Amino acid sequence: MHRIIYLFLIGLISCQNEIARTEKYVLYKMYDNEKTYILKIKGEKRRYSVSKELNIDILSLENFSEFMSDKNKVYRKYDIDNETVLLELEEVDVLSFEVYPNSVYCRDSKHVFDSRNGMIATADVSTFELLKSNDKGVTAKDKYNYYFWNQIVKDTSGFAILFRKM
Repeated sequence: MHRIIYLFLIGLISCQNEIARTEKYVLYKMYDNEKTYILKIKGEKRRYSVSKELNIDILSLENFSEFMSDKNKVYRKYDIDNETVLLELEEVDVLSFEVYPNSVYCRDSKHVFDSRNGMIATADVSTFELLKSNDKGVTAKDKYNYYFWNQIVKDTSGFAILFRKM
């Protein structure tokens, strides 16, 4: 009997902190912080910390590997300890936004971005491509450079030979 009452109270507390819910997402207000929300995605154990100031729209929210987007903004996932923080990806055109599959990279019509650092100012968006490797899509190239995340690296390791175009 005590267990049923305890579970009922836990459920009641959770409902009081729920801000919004869709089929895929639930947004909660943190108990001790009025400026941070918690986003839970159905089927994922990971929880996302979201600043209230982002005004995230969970009705139009889409989840991509290292990014999320809603009708107004694109967000990058940034892992800190046991938590993932959603940060706004600045200077991205939401209408032309697309993700490079199985990688840390995305692009819009003018820029390439990575989920850890944001815009890669040196990347040529028209020739940027992933390199096939054993990593999670952190190596890429354009007509000018090879990249490891946002860092320009020399092809001294033989990227061009070791990794074939995806």
